[in-house]
This record gives sequence, C-alpha cells and structure tokens, in this order.
Amino acid sequence: MGINEEETLTATLIDPESLDSPNPAYQKGETQESKCRDAWAAILFYAQLIAVCCVCGILGVPAVRRNAGGADNLVEGRTTDYTGLIYITLIAAASSFALSTISLTLMTTCPKFLIQLSLLFSLLLSLLITATSFYYQQYIAGAFGILFFLLS
Repeated sequence: MGINEEETLTATLIDPESLDSPNPAYQKGETQESKCRDAWAAILFYAQLIAVCCVCGILGVPAVRRNAGGADNLVEGRTTDYTGLIYITLIAAASSFALSTISLTLMTTCPKFLIQLSLLFSLLLSLLITATSFYYQQYIAGAFGILFFLLS
C-alpha cells in the first residue's frame, strides 16, 4: 500500500466529531410514521425470553432445591439457604453492568483507535493461525491462512 493510497484512505474516513454538528445546508429527511417495522424480530425476542423463563422454571427450581447429597429439602422439612445464589447473581449483575459501562465509554470516546486496533489484532491472529497450520504440517489450512492474511 503506497503513501498516496494511505492518505486517500485516511482522508475518506468519517470523523465522529463532525457528525454532531452537520453542515448547515443539511436537511433531515421526511418524518416517518411511528410503527413497528420488525415485528418478526420482536416476536422472536419474546419467544426466546419466554423459552428461557420456562427452562429456568422447569429445570432451575428443582436444581436449586436439592442439596449436595441429592435429597430434596422439602421432603425433610428443612429450609434452603439462597444467600449464596443471591450473592453470586448480584455480583454477576454488577460486574456485567460495570464492564458494559466501561466498554460503551471506550467505544464512544475513541472509535477510530478501536477499529484500527481490532484490524491489527485480526491481522496478527490470521498470521498466527497460518504459522500454526504450517507448524503442524497442515498445508491446506496454511494456504488458506496465507490467502486470508493477504486479503486482510
């Protein structure tokens, strides 16, 4: 890739900061009616949500009620202590919220850097897979690895 091609590529990249204040001659498109255009996706989402809840109810409740010895606590009249389960659920929820916040912040503050880093990471992994294929004498996989490396 020559210097002119690199300059052209850099010049054609969209600067995210310019999207916040568009050209004054820019006009928005026509107003569209408010309706659900992806009803099939909404139906699939709710179907999988209901399926997950059913599986949790059918398989999860008996699994939680059983103790380590396999005996059912309801038969023996003992109560089950759910504090460990509640704590691990709260820890998982808090950590996922924190990681989602961090990743969203990173994606909005430096998208250009993240795209370049992910492309470089993909290129390095492609080279690693190619080298590993040749190391284990998998020549067809190595040839495909070279092809994909050159296409990256």
